[in-house]
Amino acid sequence: MKQPPSLLETVRAWREKGASPGTLNRRRVVDGKTEWELPLHPYSLKTGWNAATSTFQAVEGLTRRRRARRRALPPLCRGVKSDRDFTLLPNGKGQLDRSYCVHFDGKGHPDGFGEERFCSFSETLLPKARLGSNNRICGHLAPNACFQASQARPQFSAIAMRFAAFGDNLEPVVLYEFSYSQPPGISKSAVLRTADYKNDT
Repeated sequence: MKQPPSLLETVRAWREKGASPGTLNRRRVVDGKTEWELPLHPYSLKTGWNAATSTFQAVEGLTRRRRARRRALPPLCRGVKSDRDFTLLPNGKGQLDRSYCVHFDGKGHPDGFGEERFCSFSETLLPKARLGSNNRICGHLAPNACFQASQARPQFSAIAMRFAAFGDNLEPVVLYEFSYSQPPGISKSAVLRTADYKNDT
């Protein structure tokens, strides 16, 4: 990167007006032309690469408290906030997945992520994700211990708040898929069985 951001006016506004800097952009310039820009985000955000859209985007970084919390997680849950799993689980959106459900036949994320596994609620085998990086979800998700342990701020991480990102109601006993970066793009994957309204199951 040959062209760092101009910081003089930014620092002046911060010092004189109390306006803290937001995102800054660095540029790679070749022969006077900008090849690409890299945004620099304020702490605790960091810059991540979204392979689906081929763009950089802000993702939640790990504060000292969150790093300590991750070290205390059960072994199978430690990948939740790691750089290795960024393509699947940025910003906590990835925590809406069947591998975080008590009805899912697994030990907790990432065990069974995207794989064919049995669901005790629908009493059927969940099909594989159509796209390997997609998250699978249904309206009957009941958080397991791995979900609870992975929350940096449990009081602000209620399931209802997460489901609001989809912008629509989910039909009963229907499996959906969505890309972690585009929750509103959620689509039906499979009807697992007919909902039994008479017996409330």
